[in-house]
Amino acid sequence: MKKSTALICLLGPNVILWVGILFILLTQSACTNGIINYEEGCFADPLPNANCFKEATVISNTCATGLWGDKWLQLEDGTILQPFSTVDGFSVPQSLQEGAKVKIGYVDTFRDGRYDKQVTCLAIPPYEADAVIKINCFEMVTK
Repeated sequence: MKKSTALICLLGPNVILWVGILFILLTQSACTNGIINYEEGCFADPLPNANCFKEATVISNTCATGLWGDKWLQLEDGTILQPFSTVDGFSVPQSLQEGAKVKIGYVDTFRDGRYDKQVTCLAIPPYEADAVIKINCFEMVTK
């Protein structure tokens, strides 16, 4: 008996199931290894309150849109973040005051068109986002 025939006999009628499982494991590996793949839409989506690891200041970005309208976040190193969404089931305050200090956790995400029809004015916003983010942890910083 040939080795290939013996293998097929060993796997029996479930060979298609095993090939399917192997295919899924190989094609989904980029998403499960924490690799962000913008072309495939693979983004890590950790549980809410996973880890508030960055401090930021709320800035006003006139004519911009996002989770808090024209309120975006600036990290201590100057990086500008556009909060775009939250992890499913996670809630954040409805609004933020400019200058407020917050501590956040986030993952990179992509713009999905949810704010496309929100035109606030015709001017170009003064800031361009260095990253579009999905919030998974949020705390107000008290002085």
